[in-house]
Amino acid sequence: MYMDEQLGHGTFGAVYKAMDNTNRTVAAKKLFTQDETAAAMREYQNSLKLKNHTHENIIKIFEVLSEPGFWIFMEYCELGDLTKYYRTHFATAKELKTRLNIMIQVASGIEFLHKIRIAHRDIKPGNILLTCKGTSKTLTVKLTDFGLIRFIDPDAGTSLMSTNVGTMPFKAPEFWKMNPAGEIQYHRNIDVFATGLTFLAMLQANGTRRLDPQIDNVSDRQPQLSIGMIMLMRNQNNQPEPRVVEDRDGDEERIKGLKSMIRNMINFDPSRRPMISQVVEDLKKVMLLTILKSNIVKFRTNYVGEECMSMNLWSYIIRKIKSKILDLLPTVVHIGHG
Repeated sequence: MYMDEQLGHGTFGAVYKAMDNTNRTVAAKKLFTQDETAAAMREYQNSLKLKNHTHENIIKIFEVLSEPGFWIFMEYCELGDLTKYYRTHFATAKELKTRLNIMIQVASGIEFLHKIRIAHRDIKPGNILLTCKGTSKTLTVKLTDFGLIRFIDPDAGTSLMSTNVGTMPFKAPEFWKMNPAGEIQYHRNIDVFATGLTFLAMLQANGTRRLDPQIDNVSDRQPQLSIGMIMLMRNQNNQPEPRVVEDRDGDEERIKGLKSMIRNMINFDPSRRPMISQVVEDLKKVMLLTILKSNIVKFRTNYVGEECMSMNLWSYIIRKIKSKILDLLPTVVHIGHG
């Protein structure tokens, strides 16, 4: 095993670019055990369990070792995390089709985890990696960092969780809401909330700042307060919910559809958030609209000047295509709850 550059460093470990014994480039994560033995052991055990579950949008774990020290060897994603991608490839990342592609893959990865009864509990741009490897060279998303995941026991009688985990800007209101016993309780749809805020950050991105969701129109906004915390404070003080996602003049129907979906994903009431499977379907509908619109533009560019294309025929074709798009719009703009 040959260690190259350090790719990242966090509370529980450091990640290195490495070459394994088969000359394959991998990401090697060394888990810290000095002060975080329990956390290292938890991530080690979680990675062992996940090693047998594969999905194209979940980072592939090649090997998990406990001697010498705790190591996790995973596939290497050369484009880095989502924040880095937006900073280094913003001209591409800001295109709606690219954003939708990333969103669909993120949601698909979470959908897979939820299907096998796993809550990720730390969805954020830093845990979303990207790669263009393979023969197709297509942009592929990989969810990573499984130190905080929770396997939900189907025989436990409840799917509620109570450990306060996650990253502040992306945490749902439930993490600060105590029940009469002084405990917090939440379901795996905290992943939906965090994903909604990640999508919001993608829409707000300008290529220069961190991919943290912004809420600029609230007077009690403070750097140390997350959107989830502000929501809870407003609710407890009988104040209106903050307008986190606002439509703007000039927003086209696809952007309005995305914002409507995000509003549902970050609903203060967990029971009113959509299932992640519904999010995947809604995103695919918006992607379909994007592809149809792109094809209309190409068709018009290629044929509108041709002698064989009369204006009457052109108008008829455009009306038919637009009618198909409009048939889809109500299901995109007015997204229901799952």
